[in-house]
Amino acid sequence: MGDVGHATIITVGDTSEDVRGTESNSPIEDDAIVIAEADKFVKEQYGEECDYYSHHQGHGPSQDDDDDIIPQYHNYVVLTKVLGDAFHVMDRVKVPMHHDFKPSFFRALRGAIFILNPQDVSNVKTALRIVTTKEWNMLLAFNFKYVAQRVRRRIPPPDLLHARVKAVFDHFEDTEDAKSGKPLFNAAAKQKAKLVLEMVKSGLLSDPPGFSFYVKRMDANGRLMTDKHGL
Repeated sequence: MGDVGHATIITVGDTSEDVRGTESNSPIEDDAIVIAEADKFVKEQYGEECDYYSHHQGHGPSQDDDDDIIPQYHNYVVLTKVLGDAFHVMDRVKVPMHHDFKPSFFRALRGAIFILNPQDVSNVKTALRIVTTKEWNMLLAFNFKYVAQRVRRRIPPPDLLHARVKAVFDHFEDTEDAKSGKPLFNAAAKQKAKLVLEMVKSGLLSDPPGFSFYVKRMDANGRLMTDKHGL
């Protein structure tokens, strides 16, 4: 699952380069709270956990598993096999380049769309000696590429995804920039957000059940590629 091509990996446990930060009221922590509130809403609405991995497969497949097949979710019916690209969907809602809340908005939106494999997350936390939620959130914010190359992700079914994405839009759309006083979403952005939610609800972004989107990476000699932590 890992990538041996990384020469500049930031490891949270290294004293030479620590990404944990010291702010007590970090916007990064607020991003995580937004997603947690969305999950709480989904649990109350549907009477079940929003953890798409643990709900179906205990604590999720380990990195030793050969696949990561998306399970069937209740009566979810795939209406199309032509799916939207998550990055381009996130980029459809245009916000001001220098707005105070742009970074937090995109981190929260990414967190709403992708549910991380809990076993893979645990492996990374153990390897980097991450013990607090704040340390993990800082890693997600400032070195997501490292996480993405070691942690598998799923895009949940339309009902769960819609609730999560809508919670992010609702939270951030009217947040004001300290300098300009303008909200993050103008009229055009709000209209785009509505279209994105319609797309999400139609199932055009969710992972279809019965498929796996991950393969093991091998080097030129056919050996499994891992980093120094074996990830």
